[in-house]
Amino acid sequence: MISICLPVYNFDVTELTLELLRQAREYNIDAEILVFDDASLSYYKNINSKIAVNSSVRYLEFEQNLGRSRIRNRLADFAKGNWLLFLDCDMVPQTPKFLKNYNNAIDEANIICGGIGYGFKPFKKEFLLRWKYGICRESKSAGRRQINPYAAFMSGNFMIKKEVFNQIRFNEGISGYGHEDTLFGLDLKKH
Repeated sequence: MISICLPVYNFDVTELTLELLRQAREYNIDAEILVFDDASLSYYKNINSKIAVNSSVRYLEFEQNLGRSRIRNRLADFAKGNWLLFLDCDMVPQTPKFLKNYNNAIDEANIICGGIGYGFKPFKKEFLLRWKYGICRESKSAGRRQINPYAAFMSGNFMIKKEVFNQIRFNEGISGYGHEDTLFGLDLKKH
């Protein structure tokens, strides 16, 4: 079973969750989706809590913000599957075979990293710098990422065997935003 782990903070994950459910159904993939809300505003909690009506979705809200590392570790703790697919809540599958591609790669490695792509240039000027940065620094082909796979590890789109994850886990000593994924990648390299 694949446990799809979605840490959520102030974001509507309805569309992403429904698409993942559709793909799991279409390709007959044994999967559960865990959506853990990390103390979002009530507006988002009200929207996201509705996805829990599906029996393949487990939705849990935290009243206190746990942070990026702790929320991911809690997702792994609750996961029933022997594979954990971590996706950031704002990720959008670039193909209707996204989940199938991960499922097909299960026998290839203990960890499988997906990429990050950026769509069209944003309409709003305030998002332009972030978009440019993402295009230049984060959006890399699989071949390019394989040259030095641990150097630029990103936690927003990867699948890992649960037994491997439990040997490493995200460092909960990191508070605030940033670099928990970099440290996780370096810890992976040691193992």
